[in-house]
Amino acid sequence: MGLTDVRTGATVETSETWATLAAGVALTADFDPLGVPVALMAEYAAATDAPPSVDSTLAGRGVAHALGAGLYYSAEKHLQLGVSAATTLSLRPVVLADDSTGQELRTRDPTDVRARLLLRYMF
Repeated sequence: MGLTDVRTGATVETSETWATLAAGVALTADFDPLGVPVALMAEYAAATDAPPSVDSTLAGRGVAHALGAGLYYSAEKHLQLGVSAATTLSLRPVVLADDSTGQELRTRDPTDVRARLLLRYMF
């Protein structure tokens, strides 16, 4: 695989083979049969990191953990309406180069956080 080093502009050739492993579980509870049209969902997933493409100082293979939860309206069979939030923990640090100085900048412990409003109707 050919990559370009953003600091020097040189092409860096790498050749690596790896496997990533991932597993997860999701639990749901629907309270519509009890007369409350609300469904809850919770999920967890774990995945091993792929090795870095260029920076060998980040070669440690960690495990990233993802957590998610959602709240949904469940009275209408063809309608998906709800909100959810998720986060991914233990991500590999991001390495950047400062364009003006060429200095390497590295994040400490990045975390990905996201939220979603879902509105979908199936015909």
